[in-house]
Amino acid sequence: MQLDEGALAPLLAAADAEAHAFVRRLAIDWRSGANRFDRGPGEAYWSLRAGSDWVAAGGLNIDPRARDPRIGRVRHFYVLPEWRRRGCARALFAQLLSHAQPHFDRLLLHTERAAAFWERQGFLRFDDECTHSTHALQLRSR
Repeated sequence: MQLDEGALAPLLAAADAEAHAFVRRLAIDWRSGANRFDRGPGEAYWSLRAGSDWVAAGGLNIDPRARDPRIGRVRHFYVLPEWRRRGCARALFAQLLSHAQPHFDRLLLHTERAAAFWERQGFLRFDDECTHSTHALQLRSR
């Protein structure tokens, strides 16, 4: 997959305005090759578009801190402010979840401001310093 930095620009500007550093980290990590969502089965990055404009984006990695390839991590998930509360985040997460289910037993994420959204999607609060996670979603029992 190629990351279209031009299409990412509006998300990057909006995220910077809201002091969400993770979208900028996405661009930096992509350019450096540190994270291109291609290190193993199940990794992927998606965008939700209105025409050619990106209105939301998010990715899925094998969690680098969990040391278990069956534990995924939701990464760099962001929706433009003017597109929130219109079902974009739910639609993007549904796509991510469908892709994750054959590859992962559990999904982790770290959020500071979007806890209510993730809890509505079934994630449970899970403060874990080892994986730097605040929430977990069990997809299947081991």
